Amino acid sequence: MEKISFWNLISSNAIKKICIPTIQRDYALGHRKEVYKRNSFLNALKKAVCEKTELPLDFVYGVDNETMFIPLDGQQRLTTLWLLHWYIAYKSGMLYYPEIQDVFTKFSYETRISSSDFCRSLCGLLPIPVEDTEIGKNISIRTWIMQQTWFFHQYKQDPTIIGMLNMIAGTKITDKYGNDIVDGLEEMFSDKEYDFQNLWDRLTSSKCIVFHKLNVSLNDSDELYVKMNARGKQLTDFENFKTELVQFSKASEILGETAALEFAAKLDVEWTDIFWNNRWSDARTNDISIDEIYFAFIRRYVRLEAIKKYEKNKEKSIVINKISRTFTQFDPYKEVLDKSSVENFIRIMDNLRGHEITCKSAWGETFDFVPKYKSEKKSDITTLTNTQQLIFYGCCAYLIHGEFENQSFAEWNRVLWNICENRVDKSNFLPTISEIDILAPHSHDIISYLTQDSTIECNHNKEQLLEEQCKARKLAEYPDIEVMEGYAFFKGAIRFLFTGANGEEDWNSFAQKSSNVRELIPTDKESRHTIKLLTPYIPSQALSSIYFHWVSNNDEHLRTIILDSKIQPYLHNFLLKNDQRGPISCLHQDIIDLCEVAFGGTGYLQTKWKDEGEYIWTNYERRQGYYHWASLIIGNEAYRRISSIIDNSEIFEIHKDQRERRIGKHIKALYLNFRYKDHSFKLYGNNTICLMTDAWEDKWKNPNDTKGYYFPIQTIATETELIENIETLLKSI
Repeated sequence: MEKISFWNLISSNAIKKICIPTIQRDYALGHRKEVYKRNSFLNALKKAVCEKTELPLDFVYGVDNETMFIPLDGQQRLTTLWLLHWYIAYKSGMLYYPEIQDVFTKFSYETRISSSDFCRSLCGLLPIPVEDTEIGKNISIRTWIMQQTWFFHQYKQDPTIIGMLNMIAGTKITDKYGNDIVDGLEEMFSDKEYDFQNLWDRLTSSKCIVFHKLNVSLNDSDELYVKMNARGKQLTDFENFKTELVQFSKASEILGETAALEFAAKLDVEWTDIFWNNRWSDARTNDISIDEIYFAFIRRYVRLEAIKKYEKNKEKSIVINKISRTFTQFDPYKEVLDKSSVENFIRIMDNLRGHEITCKSAWGETFDFVPKYKSEKKSDITTLTNTQQLIFYGCCAYLIHGEFENQSFAEWNRVLWNICENRVDKSNFLPTISEIDILAPHSHDIISYLTQDSTIECNHNKEQLLEEQCKARKLAEYPDIEVMEGYAFFKGAIRFLFTGANGEEDWNSFAQKSSNVRELIPTDKESRHTIKLLTPYIPSQALSSIYFHWVSNNDEHLRTIILDSKIQPYLHNFLLKNDQRGPISCLHQDIIDLCEVAFGGTGYLQTKWKDEGEYIWTNYERRQGYYHWASLIIGNEAYRRISSIIDNSEIFEIHKDQRERRIGKHIKALYLNFRYKDHSFKLYGNNTICLMTDAWEDKWKNPNDTKGYYFPIQTIATETELIENIETLLKSI
């Protein structure tokens, strides 16, 4: 594809007119906010013209329509080049040659009638007098233009005209040091005397500033035009990012010049289809945009590449956070992207085009693989959770390794959700990314790959991966596998349904367990009493090793319990409803009671405070605006009996701070403070009652026993016996 210059294009006999159509945006590069972009672009143009270097400006897309060229993308560049040529022609005097003037009038800006009139009038602008005799000094070109009889007052309301004036004359905007930012042609070419005739010759006879002109089919032009210009009125972050990305890709170690040009064409044209159905639109202004979601998609990809590359490198991990919604510089992307990641991105987009990917789990969770606008605000875009980011990575991996196909993707999607949802380390992306990378080459035939007998070498999340292998071998025989993966809170982890009492794979009981689980673990949380039903199946001595996690009828807590390998022997009988329950001990009953007080009753068996009692139930409670630990003695017959006597007696008085702190009939504390006849006592979890000081802080000093004055409670059965033991202790003082 041949490179051409602007003058080649506009002076060609084959083109009678270059028309910026009515639907196109205003001249955004001339907006006051774009002062630094103008400065940068003008410096590049000046260098190309004055230093005889080539400046490539990538693609300009348009339709050749009966000798008229209609730009679809490249309007901002073409307008700036027209103004550059016009200014140098004006300064050199070449503008006043009729044949040159005729060429300039071929450029028409039809966003507004005023814009078109202004461009046409500029082509006949009279030279500025050498000196304004009225004020005695040279006047600026902006002032001279606005003094013309053809410059109407309403021109000041036309954003394109104001933008052109800013590009021609510059603004008075300064940097933080108070220095004027050179952002206009008059300013750019005023630092020394220029031979504008030589500059004109250079512009028109050489290819110092070039681009590739890409003709678009007339049949597709209307839709393509709208898609390529769905960018709002101002230059977007994505437009700026895209320019940098294409320039970066031209490096030989990335894509090289030729492949980069094809890449740029795909970015601008082909891949817009992917985002078009999710476009943002404003019915009031007829504005349309896809840039925000297009850029968000690319950021998702690059950010995950950054995590993969730098998460373990503390010095470089800051790069991850620099891949942000607001584009300020391309440097962070340079650090992440390389030949492989760019080529993979191209494969993803090529294989994605023409397809809609639905990322939905068996349990109904879904997210937008291609981002969407959530509201009327263009900045309000759908985001991803950590799990969904990993799913996104896995979907990209699928597209890297082959074309999209409904059946193979559905199978891959199911396995992917199961693995990512049930990853061991929820805070670290890298292990799961590594696991996906191992499986991804087989993503288009994942079930066959998982059915292999050999163990897949993966150091992370082995239990879930092994489960996926087991299920893959049985999917055809047991279609309810997928049903159960989506049941309740199981979320793809259902190995307890096909595991026997000894941990062996057991599909013979799968159907029965799957049926019983609907009764034993109903989806309706309000009617769920799973802990009450399950606990009797677990021996007392095993409870502390299984219930050291949070215990309740809540989804999250039950999920942790039933996936614990230590519970499998008891869970097997429970799910089959085998009569393998042991006697209901005090410990069993206390746990049942605590979890049945109200739905959501939570806690776990504490094992570190053995001196306070063999079994301690711990949870959180909210007091005085904050959460703190709350614990109580359970599984202790003597403690329960004596605390009940004290609680129900009119003779004893429980400390006021403890009276109301209860879970059902259980008083929250690792002890019970009470008073008897003006004396303070404490009932401990080690089954003793001790005489305390009035503040309940210290034991009453006993010269014969450093533990103070106390007595055991195991044999005490009644209130009377309790009083007798207390009186005996008091008499011994």
